[in-house]
Amino acid sequence: YGAFLERRGRWGDATRLYRGRLANDADNQPIADALSRAAKHGRPPRLPGLRQGASEAMLVPAAGLIAQKQGGLGLDYLRLALRLDPGNSEAWILVGDLLTGPDPEAARIAYGQVQPGSDRYVTARGKLAWAFQNAGDHDQALKIARDAAAGAPSNREAAATLADLLRANDQY
Repeated sequence: YGAFLERRGRWGDATRLYRGRLANDADNQPIADALSRAAKHGRPPRLPGLRQGASEAMLVPAAGLIAQKQGGLGLDYLRLALRLDPGNSEAWILVGDLLTGPDPEAARIAYGQVQPGSDRYVTARGKLAWAFQNAGDHDQALKIARDAAAGAPSNREAAATLADLLRANDQY
């Protein structure tokens, strides 16, 4: 809705919406980025196409099924979402989350599909780093976390992931 308001030139309404969301979720980096963009009257996000919109619509039932411990059906919805829009970052992250336990290698591949420039890139890189950490490849985990933190120096999520991994590897 915030992007809709931005596209309509309703910058004040968009910034109020983003501020309200951040009041309840202060660490939400995509919303913080949207607030910064709206405050500067920056270029609003493009309107999604039909396939992207349909792909986004598949995420709601997928998340509902996953919450109800119906991971197999949720994965089917996510696969449909990715067939409609292979660039759907949120779908790739959910696929990775579902596959972390049963197939860690497939989870790492899914997290790796999120492209730089996506608002979920830092989150995906953090999850990828932890997937390598849990697999015992501590050096690769730290490399991914360091690269993510260097690529987004003002991102608190990237810094926290790196700090947590350093602590987990006794590198205080």
